[in-house]
Amino acid sequence: MDCYYKKGGSIASCGREIPRQLLSVTVGSSNAQSSTQTRPAAEIIIHPNHNQSFFINDIALIRLEAPLNTDDSSIAQICLPAEMTGNYSSDNSSLVALNKAYGKLREVPTTAVSIDSEDCQSIITDASTQLCAQVVKSNIDTCTGDAGNPLMVYTSSRQWIVVGLVSFGILCDGQYPSVYTRVSAYLDWIKLKTGIDSTAK
Repeated sequence: MDCYYKKGGSIASCGREIPRQLLSVTVGSSNAQSSTQTRPAAEIIIHPNHNQSFFINDIALIRLEAPLNTDDSSIAQICLPAEMTGNYSSDNSSLVALNKAYGKLREVPTTAVSIDSEDCQSIITDASTQLCAQVVKSNIDTCTGDAGNPLMVYTSSRQWIVVGLVSFGILCDGQYPSVYTRVSAYLDWIKLKTGIDSTAK
């Protein structure tokens, strides 16, 4: 079931709109129809200070009914950022967004947009918990159904790190930046709810 961002369907509001019984997580493929593992959702944890009108604290967690099989070679873990800050402007060539086109997830090279830029300032509401990014050489940006998809950076230590989650955008054609929830701003909350420590080795 798709959520419609900028039409009342941000990450956290998706969690409110979709009954838990209808939500499942599929992994192992860019196409949900050919995934290798599927797990029903046991719990949807929405940030307690989520503001749907302004997309503030637009983040939610899904607890699965059963663990994933991490021995499956078709899946891989992604790391949380280890620091509470970061604008990733020096990592532009390594930033990748996942968006959905024609029913499949695809990687789209993306560049960070300065929080101070006019385009970013015109759409964000909280620079401490949001960041802007824009596709590189593409006319298809994040769009309907992409809420919650990751913005990832590949580091010099050969790790993928999730730095943002698609929150909302203006258009789908890449002319304007999209706004992402800044994952590093929620490390303490994620640790509180999951026990996962991003600083652990």
